[in-house]
Amino acid sequence: MDSRVPSPMAPTLDHIVPLARGGSHEPANVQAAHFLCNNKKNDR
Repeated sequence: MDSRVPSPMAPTLDHIVPLARGGSHEPANVQAAHFLCNNKKNDR
């Protein structure tokens, strides 16, 4: 396995309101998401 690419099921921090749309790193704006789910969501 290539260590540069996380497992699709690895946990990541997902921004509820994306940073690109004015979201922040505040705890109320982040949630856990699988890497694959978070990656598919992108900036939506």
